[in-house]
Amino acid sequence: MRTFLTAPDLYGTWAIVPGVLQGFIERARAGKPVEYAVAAPSTRQEGSIAVIPIAGIMVQRASLLGSLLGLAGTDAIAEAVRRAAADSSVRAIVLAIDSPGGETFGVPELADAVYKARGAKPVVAVASSLMASAAYWVGSQASEVVASPSSMLGSIGVFAMHEDISQLAESMGVKVTLISAGRYKTEGNEFEPLSEEAQGAIQQLVDDTYAMFVGAVARGRGVKAADVRSGMGEGRVVLAQDAVRLGMADRIATLPDVLDRLGAAPSGRTARAQADRAIQLARAMS
Repeated sequence: MRTFLTAPDLYGTWAIVPGVLQGFIERARAGKPVEYAVAAPSTRQEGSIAVIPIAGIMVQRASLLGSLLGLAGTDAIAEAVRRAAADSSVRAIVLAIDSPGGETFGVPELADAVYKARGAKPVVAVASSLMASAAYWVGSQASEVVASPSSMLGSIGVFAMHEDISQLAESMGVKVTLISAGRYKTEGNEFEPLSEEAQGAIQQLVDDTYAMFVGAVARGRGVKAADVRSGMGEGRVVLAQDAVRLGMADRIATLPDVLDRLGAAPSGRTARAQADRAIQLARAMS
């Protein structure tokens, strides 16, 4: 039996690689388990480098299952960043990022936490495979953005989704009647075509969120908003060398290189191992 993704499932705006979201939706429709996988909470390392992995689809709050497995949402990651920034024994913060982005809820707050932290100590964001959409929004706020040689960065853009399943419902003999109060309460529901007015309202949400995204990247990278809109991929992801050329990243290096440069070795080996385990877990669950 086909299950419909109703309005709450797709509510709000997304800063994510579109194909990833579509795959997520298809898994949900097929009745397959879907788990958000964002990050492992930061643990201070022996080498006084706090490594905070951010991997998988980003959400504001992790589910109970995710929490039990050591995963966290953007709210918890922001708190980890603030703790590391305030901890005098931590010399630097490394964000180990492998994420296609996710929902925009909580992302501006996490981005602000990263930007404020860099005023206290070095914050290095490492694209360890993929730093796209919401993940780039966050990573761009670091003191330095480093891209691993095979990584991709960017996808600076925002979108929302509306599905009109009225014909499908009709073919299944289903007729839906929405009873509501409030002029716009059922606006944009999936059981009828999207009206021009509703589309305009959703477009405004997308435009306003995109402006926040662009403004944050411009602040973090020290460029003009116009340069972000027209010169940083325009919604596409780019390879590491192009990211450096476009000013989206500062240099090309691996996560181990970054940790060694920060003086995390030999204890940095523990930091790398913990970061790798967190990323592998998040990949397996996304």
